[in-house]
Amino acid sequence: MHVRFARLALAGFLTTTLVAGALVGANASLADEVVAVAPGAAAATQQPEASAAAKTASAKNTPLANVGLPKSRVPELAYAVGLGKAGDYRGRMISLYQGRWFVGKADKTRSCIVNREANNNYKAVASGGRWRGAYQMNRGLALGALHNMRGEVRKEMGAAGVAILDSLRKQPTQTWNRYWQDRAFWTIWREGKGKGHWSGGAWGCFHHTSKAAKVKKAKEAKAAKAKKIKAAKAKNAKKVNVAKAKKAKAAKVKAKKAKAKAKAKAKAKNRR
Repeated sequence: MHVRFARLALAGFLTTTLVAGALVGANASLADEVVAVAPGAAAATQQPEASAAAKTASAKNTPLANVGLPKSRVPELAYAVGLGKAGDYRGRMISLYQGRWFVGKADKTRSCIVNREANNNYKAVASGGRWRGAYQMNRGLALGALHNMRGEVRKEMGAAGVAILDSLRKQPTQTWNRYWQDRAFWTIWREGKGKGHWSGGAWGCFHHTSKAAKVKKAKEAKAAKAKKIKAAKAKNAKKVNVAKAKKAKAAKVKAKKAKAKAKAKAKAKNRR
């Protein structure tokens, strides 16, 4: 009897021990899973605040905050992230950048350059791959433009704008949206001081004149020609008049001499 109870007690003890061990093992496995996940979660919570570039990427369809742009240029905040017209890579339109280096009178020249250099295609890449984008810039020229516009972009668009410039440095020029390619052009153009960069195929654009200007120039040329002819006629008429005056004077002198001769002859006749 005592032996039987002892065996039952032993069996119960073993069963309890095994179940407890199983539970401990299960809890240990669960703990391992939690530990495996926890470091990542902890890292996420301990990471510093997202950079401006990450914010810009996550807000791809949201215009940038205005830091220093005048009201007339507010649309550029949307163009900077590729919204609206900035996403159109083909065809002609007025420059999307209208800032410090933009020259309204020279925009037709810019448009002419885009047409000649890239056939109005902002994604154009020349054979060999060296010249890229609407303005066919090589990599050094494109990166130089980004560097030179950095201060201006910081004042106008803040850290988010600078973050976009940093991201553009890692992208091929022809993938920059229309706004940034236009802005790069005007930054290089510098009121005409940098036009030498397009002194090859687009040189003819620098002498581009409108139809009205051509008509005006033709009228001016015609008027100048008429004035020249009139002056020549006047000069010729003056010569003719001078010749006539000389001839008339000579005739008068001759007549006077003839009269004097006739008078002397008549006087001599009377003396006889």
